[in-house]
Amino acid sequence: DDRDFEQRAVRELVAEQLLGEESEESEVVDDGRGDASARVADDRSVAELEPDAILVYGDTNTTLDGALVAAKGGVPLAHVEAGMRSGDRTMPEEINRLVTDSLGQLLLCPTEAAIENLRREGLGDRASVTG
Repeated sequence: DDRDFEQRAVRELVAEQLLGEESEESEVVDDGRGDASARVADDRSVAELEPDAILVYGDTNTTLDGALVAAKGGVPLAHVEAGMRSGDRTMPEEINRLVTDSLGQLLLCPTEAAIENLRREGLGDRASVTG
């Protein structure tokens, strides 16, 4: 189905962009909510590739995974759709948004409301409205 195709495509992109190829060190973890995400098991791969930055978007577990890889690897993180908030911290996506934005150096926001959310959290100096 479409969801399986999307998940495979994301895993392949992560493996290609972060690891340089498909790797046995990339694994899929099912979080019990039906949202499988690519987990990069070996952060040394990022150090070997020496990317200028890592770009993530949205609020999925894959977004959070990319943010953690960037933080652990000392690589600047850019987050597209930054600053979006539901205010419901019981939602896994809300936790992903909060953590990803806190780790990001460049927060690319779709709206002024998203910028204001980041300002309230002390992250406004890292944010820009991109529409």
